Amino acid sequence: MRVLEEATNKRHPLLERVRFLSISAAFWTNSTWSRVAGLVDMLQTRVDPTERRRHDAGRPAGGDPGAGLDPDGHQQEVWANLQDELREAGVAVIEPGELTETERSWLDQYFIDQVFPILTPLAIDPAHPFPFIPNGGSRRS
Repeated sequence: MRVLEEATNKRHPLLERVRFLSISAAFWTNSTWSRVAGLVDMLQTRVDPTERRRHDAGRPAGGDPGAGLDPDGHQQEVWANLQDELREAGVAVIEPGELTETERSWLDQYFIDQVFPILTPLAIDPAHPFPFIPNGGSRRS
């Protein structure tokens, strides 16, 4: 995938490479959902998964119908390398286990004070349907 290759291209700035990786992950997610939908359709219509069909034209005849559903190991490898480079540049994406007790307490309090109040008033019922959130985060003016 061309976008994933750009994530490894050291001629791009580091954060731009992270962005390329996130785009490749979004592509992978969308294609996975399409592939899963095709597999569900095959199961529901009892299509022989080893035969090439009109709705399964993206996979070679006789191939494994589950092929391509596992996360791309190359993406994970690229992410691990980018994380190392980010740390060297002073930007760290840390795991929960890396937090000290003081940092964890601060984050808990920040969530309670700043994030939770924004989430709490959201009431969802027939009189208050869930607000429309467009796919991809695009906003309407």
